[in-house]
Amino acid sequence: MARIFALLLFLCSSLVATETILVSVTAYQGLVQKLVGENAEVLSVVPKGADLHSFEPTPRHVEELARGSIWFTIGEPFEERVCSALPQISTVDLREGIELIQEKECLHLSGADPHIWTNPKLMLTQLETIYTALKHLVSLERYESVRSDIEALAKESDELLQEAKGSVIVIAHGAYTYLCHEYGIEQLSLEYGEKEPTLATLQELLTKAKEHNVTTVFSLKTGSKRGINRVAQLLNASIVELDPLSSDYIENMRATVHTFHKATA
Repeated sequence: MARIFALLLFLCSSLVATETILVSVTAYQGLVQKLVGENAEVLSVVPKGADLHSFEPTPRHVEELARGSIWFTIGEPFEERVCSALPQISTVDLREGIELIQEKECLHLSGADPHIWTNPKLMLTQLETIYTALKHLVSLERYESVRSDIEALAKESDELLQEAKGSVIVIAHGAYTYLCHEYGIEQLSLEYGEKEPTLATLQELLTKAKEHNVTTVFSLKTGSKRGINRVAQLLNASIVELDPLSSDYIENMRATVHTFHKATA
């Protein structure tokens, strides 16, 4: 019996992922997990539903993250604070090879917008960075499949948004800077970080939105809805909720692209 029990323990332990990979936000979690399969566990540093701009990890959360062997970062302010508590973990900057867009108001340490995952073409660049960092750490048999899925998403985005140049979207928080930049869409953000707009900024947004006959505005799953609800009332527009942090990257971005296509057509 003792030998059988020992064998069962060995078999069970062999099924458990031996590596833990960290990503900064949940938008990467499902994608990287699909890439590594059962060969590793992928954890998001910022848990689902938490606010990126006010996030502070608890000691228990830091202890959980300490199991990580590598962390893919994107330039969010909380990363520097958490990194100091996890000095043993190797970090890889996913902004490598990407032309960053500077923010209108400097909220992040680099002054650049960190939402680099919201453009599928840029996600292909990031996938290469992830692959290079992980290929000697875990088996990546699903790499070609994941890459193919993102390429298909990028192609679909081209087909749906190629005629959107010059259009305008109104959104609660500027999470889609890189997607909008790719297709020449002007993103009118109600707030930057946690800063509410001034009256002058709000008036400018409303004026431009009316000039472009905006009939749909976008709220985000996390964050306050009060401001965007008021803008929707003033524009007599409908509200569509988006979730840039969804862990199902492919399907969520596909739905977002279709939503933008409908709103800008």
